[in-house]
Amino acid sequence: MKNKKLLIIFFVAFAVFTLIMTLNKKDSCTKKDYSTCRMHINGSALEATVVYSREAQMRGLMGVTDLNDGNGMIFVYDSPQTLSFWMKNTLIPLSIAFVESDGKIAQIYNMDPELGEADWNLKSYTSMTPVKYAIEVPSGWFAKKGITTETKMKIPDGLK
Repeated sequence: MKNKKLLIIFFVAFAVFTLIMTLNKKDSCTKKDYSTCRMHINGSALEATVVYSREAQMRGLMGVTDLNDGNGMIFVYDSPQTLSFWMKNTLIPLSIAFVESDGKIAQIYNMDPELGEADWNLKSYTSMTPVKYAIEVPSGWFAKKGITTETKMKIPDGLK
């Protein structure tokens, strides 16, 4: 009888512990600068650094010398807007996808470093429609993974 009570107490405690851990599990995708967000686009895994504040977005990937395949940065905005990016002080070639609120990729551009160019001579990459997100990855990553305009991705809840 005593062993049966201990066994019941153990199972109840385990169930309560599991429930608490499940309820406290936080989505790592949040609008917190430099948090890491794991997502999938067209079946391909992407681990993206989140930039949300104006300061973090202005810095972007400036000065980065290496970006591994499957890694990138996601720029998150509060409302859809026309976005424009440039490659100021960016040392590596990148691809950028402009993503609408519903997760549809509107445009993809390949961007090359323009070191030594005056700011006014830098090429600008602009979204053609209002978008809420921009994703930068190593150059050619979207094409290599079969991701095109019209591809739709699931936006993590923490970034909406």
